[in-house]
Amino acid sequence: MATPSILATTPGCPSRCWATSTFTIAHLVLERARGAAVMLTSKVKLDAAKLRALPNLRYVPVLATGYDNVDVAAAAQDPA
Repeated sequence: MATPSILATTPGCPSRCWATSTFTIAHLVLERARGAAVMLTSKVKLDAAKLRALPNLRYVPVLATGYDNVDVAAAAQDPA
């Protein structure tokens, strides 16, 4: 089974400015993704509460089959 992971970048950061976490326990998702504009994920679940807590997040490519780990309706909402 693949382990949950996050690859995130923040606004204004050069393309090589990435924070990588190869394994992310559910309660660390917000800490590790805080301020990110882009979050590449595989198994990390992003529900409405987590998405509201990440107001800078604009793009979440899922590096797996399907996208059921992301609350798509919540992701479509304007964070303002």
